[in-house]
Amino acid sequence: MPNDPLQHKSMKTINTMVMDELNEVVVANIISYMCFWLARERGRKTKTTKLMTSASGST
Repeated sequence: MPNDPLQHKSMKTINTMVMDELNEVVVANIISYMCFWLARERGRKTKTTKLMTSASGST
């Protein structure tokens, strides 16, 4: 641990900045995954609906 209070404060500031950036990356990855999941689910529901309507129309 540094003896100089200014050096300690600057290290604390750097650590805070790194943690903030890491949090931004984590949040961005979660949002990206959720958007992918929602798009995939929406596409799956659309395909299922089309199959159901085409099957009922052909009988």
